[in-house]
Amino acid sequence: VDTVNFLLTVPNLDVNLQDKQGKTALIHAAIKGCSQIVKLLLKMENIDINLQDKEGNSALIHASTKLNYVMK
Repeated sequence: VDTVNFLLTVPNLDVNLQDKQGKTALIHAAIKGCSQIVKLLLKMENIDINLQDKEGNSALIHASTKLNYVMK
């Protein structure tokens, strides 16, 4: 979490960057159930929570499908 928090301070960081499968950092965090990282990413002003991977799934879909993220 500390490393991600540090990386989020990098100027011109694109938090919406997608990998070859179309997954963003938010999607990866949701898949892994890393709620602290999800919360950090959601605080970013330019985060796009609606981006979808190549399978058409957003972070919310991955989180709810995996049943490993608890909304608080």
